[in-house]
Amino acid sequence: MSEINYAIEGVYWLGQMIFLSRTVYHAKVSNDEKRSVTPITFWILAVAGNLFIGLYGFLIGSISMPLFALLSIPISIYHIHIEKKRIKGEQKNAKRI
Repeated sequence: MSEINYAIEGVYWLGQMIFLSRTVYHAKVSNDEKRSVTPITFWILAVAGNLFIGLYGFLIGSISMPLFALLSIPISIYHIHIEKKRIKGEQKNAKRI
């Protein structure tokens, strides 16, 4: 295997590790809170993981992997936006009390 192939495989595995880390992080935060929560970091890691998986798909000439990534990234960004609005609303409510 050439050095280029190792680099391409590295992109893939980095993306997979990011996706794994988001799941582990989600489980830890939910366990700490004693309820299911999806912190903003989960969605940021989803965007990063999708970027690497999409890049890997592009580098190997796949159509479906980059397409899936391009469709998934806006959804994750939307969730980041929603979570930021929720946090901002909680901060405003805390100041009123």
